[in-house]
Amino acid sequence: MMSEVRNLEQQQQRQQQQQHQGPVLKGDFASEQDSNEQLARTMAVMSQEERARILEDVHGVSDDINETQEMIAQSLASFEAELNQLQYLNAALRMAIAKDHAYVQNQAFRLQFLRAESFDIKAAVQRFARHFKMKLQLFGEEKLTKDIVQDDLDEDTMEYLYSGRFQNLPLRDKSGRHVSLYMMKLAPTFTANSDVSVMKRVYYNAMINAESVETQKKGVVVVVWGIGGKNTTTRRLSASTFWKVAEVQKSLPLKVVAFHFCYDNMLLRPVLSTIQMGCGFFTGVRFRAHYGTHLDCTTALQSFGIPANLIPINSEGTVTSNEYHVAQMKKRRIQERQELRTTRTVMIPCSFDILVGKGKPFQEHPGNMELREWIRKHQTSYEVAQKYEKKNLVLQVIGMVKGRGGRFLKDVGGCWSEVEEDVARAKVGHLFRDKKRTRDPKVAAAIKTNRAFAMSAMKFK
Repeated sequence: MMSEVRNLEQQQQRQQQQQHQGPVLKGDFASEQDSNEQLARTMAVMSQEERARILEDVHGVSDDINETQEMIAQSLASFEAELNQLQYLNAALRMAIAKDHAYVQNQAFRLQFLRAESFDIKAAVQRFARHFKMKLQLFGEEKLTKDIVQDDLDEDTMEYLYSGRFQNLPLRDKSGRHVSLYMMKLAPTFTANSDVSVMKRVYYNAMINAESVETQKKGVVVVVWGIGGKNTTTRRLSASTFWKVAEVQKSLPLKVVAFHFCYDNMLLRPVLSTIQMGCGFFTGVRFRAHYGTHLDCTTALQSFGIPANLIPINSEGTVTSNEYHVAQMKKRRIQERQELRTTRTVMIPCSFDILVGKGKPFQEHPGNMELREWIRKHQTSYEVAQKYEKKNLVLQVIGMVKGRGGRFLKDVGGCWSEVEEDVARAKVGHLFRDKKRTRDPKVAAAIKTNRAFAMSAMKFK
């Protein structure tokens, strides 16, 4: 039955792409009829077991998937095989592979996407490919294969980050799930620039949450709070913002297992419908709306196991306390900077590291010696390879080194510093070319024969 749901979702996505927008809109926002019809189509193809699972997820009583080592290994192998299908290799993913093969191949990173899709291999690979496309759009090529930190965020995004409009509650729900809160009526006037800031903020927050294995397995609960404050929200919010945020969410290695929309003004119904349609099939059927006063909605959330008493906003829509959120963000920034210095500066290289430099101490380092031996074994393959194949072979070597914990290091006086990716590629490429000049005569003869055979085959064609 889930395959029917996937097919229905893909069909709708194709229709949306043809229309160059979201589903049929009235004004800027989706209509209530549109969202109801989509929900009805989705539920119609679901089994009783799947519907029961939805209720369990929303109420926080569902069981986690039993992950065995064998199951994880098999899923990762299937992920790799599925990823090699050409239809997934968009420009951003190709660019990421070329920049840092090891980053793309990181199994812990891929496992996040598998968990986000409950180990549906095809869906996980699709989300993985969308992730790099979205990351390239938001942060550019330079950050494509690097973890995003606060120092990578622009001034507008940092203002939004520390404002507390979007934050995690200090406690998980009764099932141990993160609760992410978006205080909608505190949002500023949205422009094209602030849309991007919101998207970056959602990305950054989700990637922080995804670091927790427990959160990867259990997912997150999202609460949109539209209680109190002035009733001018719909005139200040753009529907395009919600569509864009929905696209970000679909690219993240984190599943939203329940979505609660709290509001006290019927003018917000179009916003509700737009969010429900934009968040996709999995989250759309786990969407719950709560209409009423501040007390009514906090009581409703508590019935789902959500610690609503910790929502830092009063019935007038005023933030009562933002100290916890700001303190957590400041602590996180310090941690990021410390980790950056730690990962980039090394006091004593390990045996798997590659030392970039000239001289006997560099040549006799265990990592360098093993690297030269590996290159010697693959020298013939490198010599007969085409230009693009040589590049891939160099990337494979770098991936092999990083895959077992090695780094490419340079001496910076008293300590070692990890070099950039292009320096590592230059180092490996130089070793291959250096072996070419000093190769054994028998190897040279074999390479010459292989080339002659290839040329004769081309002429025959």
